[in-house]
Amino acid sequence: MLITLQVSYEKNMKIISLNINNFGGSTECKPRQDDIKYADLPKDYIGNSKEIYCDDVKKFQRDSKRLAVAEKIYQKMVEENPDIIIFHEYDINSPANDVLKNLLEKRGYNLIPPNQIAYNTIKEQGTRWSISVIFIKKHFKFSTFQSPTTYYARWNQIKIGNLTLIGIHMKYDIKFWNELITFYKNNKEEHLLFMGDFNATDNPRNDCAKKVKEEFDEVFAQGAIDVWIEKGNRPIKTFIIGTRLDYAIVSPIVLPEITNIEIDQFFIEEKISDHAAVNVSLKNQ
Repeated sequence: MLITLQVSYEKNMKIISLNINNFGGSTECKPRQDDIKYADLPKDYIGNSKEIYCDDVKKFQRDSKRLAVAEKIYQKMVEENPDIIIFHEYDINSPANDVLKNLLEKRGYNLIPPNQIAYNTIKEQGTRWSISVIFIKKHFKFSTFQSPTTYYARWNQIKIGNLTLIGIHMKYDIKFWNELITFYKNNKEEHLLFMGDFNATDNPRNDCAKKVKEEFDEVFAQGAIDVWIEKGNRPIKTFIIGTRLDYAIVSPIVLPEITNIEIDQFFIEEKISDHAAVNVSLKNQ
């Protein structure tokens, strides 16, 4: 999709990236199929785990608390007024999505699903879609791209002017990390900005995150820059249990264009999400 409307830009472009935990707030998570406890099933149960999983997901989605979270997210976006919003763990099949999407569209944003997948196609898939989406103000012109990775719903790539923006939610999968490293190696001379939840930490309480930290370090070994640290800040938690999972990472050519970066703990403090937001401002492309 290519939008060609000519616009007059503001001096800076503001981007917010936030893992919204499927509208579950800071304490509740969307059910996973591997969480089903088969010992708790009735002895005469006839069916399969997928059916139970879908029922549990629908119950989670329809909880009125999800709508309250969506409203709070919207109010914060109104206050911040970003040009681009990247949401991760975004449950596109939930009633909360219907509320937030409608509010943001009325506010002047377009929703961009990942991998050039049509919005209606994703909706037709039912309960399972928890993805990385981008909302962008309607006056921006941009182009979209297919993901170069296996986990295409976790990689949302657009291009605005010279800037390639990638909303990313990494998984504990070495193959996915190798695909990210290969992409960076092949494109590191370009204007690249990755924003999202990288799920990598040195925290000894998270063995999975530690396992992929070595792969994450390889991204930096290839020349990628951690904007938060490069701008003179100390590491700070972005996840509720006290680890740093959320980053803005750029190729060297982009760093001089960054005018500001913030880690906003508001979403954790107000129990809207179990993640903090990463806010970046940069010169318009």
